[in-house]
Amino acid sequence: MSEHQESGAAGYTDTQPSNIVTDGEPGTSGGRGAQVTESEARQVAEQARESEWALPSFGKQLFLGDFQLGLISPHPRPAEEASRRVLRDLAERPADRAGSQDSR
Repeated sequence: MSEHQESGAAGYTDTQPSNIVTDGEPGTSGGRGAQVTESEARQVAEQARESEWALPSFGKQLFLGDFQLGLISPHPRPAEEASRRVLRDLAERPADRAGSQDSR
């Protein structure tokens, strides 16, 4: 077992990517990009997080015990442009591959 593997958990490694360094520790980027401190990585992740969700969520409501069938049924119809694009793309596919994923 390597020095980076935690004992007791098969296949689990307790290592960080080489381009992320813990605050105050020198590290190497390994040629894979700029060095990023842990606090910088956390700050970017927090900024990217969605702060508020305006639309209702079927999964959340179901988890809370409030079954709202209207959130998923009837299934929303695609926009006309999307339907035309899909039909056009299907018509352009070679006949031998259309409708079949495996020829076996």
